[in-house]
Amino acid sequence: MNDILSFHKEQLVGDTANYIHLQHQTWKGGRGSGPLGEWTLLDTFSRLCDETRDATIRADKILRLEECEKIAAGELHGANVGLSSADVAMALQWRAFRDGYV
Repeated sequence: MNDILSFHKEQLVGDTANYIHLQHQTWKGGRGSGPLGEWTLLDTFSRLCDETRDATIRADKILRLEECEKIAAGELHGANVGLSSADVAMALQWRAFRDGYV
């Protein structure tokens, strides 16, 4: 996430020693062409955004965030779905970090 959020600023000052540029060098060589022709830096940036979104969704599912939020709201009982109070606390802490970070 840091690399995605700082990329615009780094581009403006001409910094190319960053994760997105390094990934671009790797991917453009082996990926062939992007959606609009040759693989571009924008293609790399878009792919990294997609991967970050997908990783966030996976973390939500692993932590069973939706169920934990229902438990915290009193709509569901944790013991009925195999979640402990520690599970709920961890999922809610992840949610607060995720939403607060971005």
